[in-house]
Amino acid sequence: MKTNNSLKTIIIVLILIFTYSCKAQQPNFAIEIIETWVSDDDNLWKIQFTSNGQRIDYYENIVIDSSNYYITNTCGSYTRTNNELFLKSVDSDNFILCELLNNVHTDEDGVKTLSITTARGKLLSFTKQ
Repeated sequence: MKTNNSLKTIIIVLILIFTYSCKAQQPNFAIEIIETWVSDDDNLWKIQFTSNGQRIDYYENIVIDSSNYYITNTCGSYTRTNNELFLKSVDSDNFILCELLNNVHTDEDGVKTLSITTARGKLLSFTKQ
């Protein structure tokens, strides 16, 4: 009986360690996206996310849009449950844009990329300026 309880304890500890290590690997998007990002498809388009929740879109270094952004699992009537998050933007006209925030990744050379899926399903990729 004692061996059976010890085995259960070991299994529980291993599950907790595995669960914690998986969560530790997920990026904290609220911190990770605070940068200026250049579109990989059109290097004249930039998006800046500020620490005070402002999203500023530039084209040819001219501000073309400004909105507040939120990282959330709910946007409009949509709710994500699989650790997926929305990048929700709300402009001054209260227009809400719901995009999926896929990933922020730093490669082995230190290049940081941002991946977003638009409401229409288009994959957008940006590189940190």
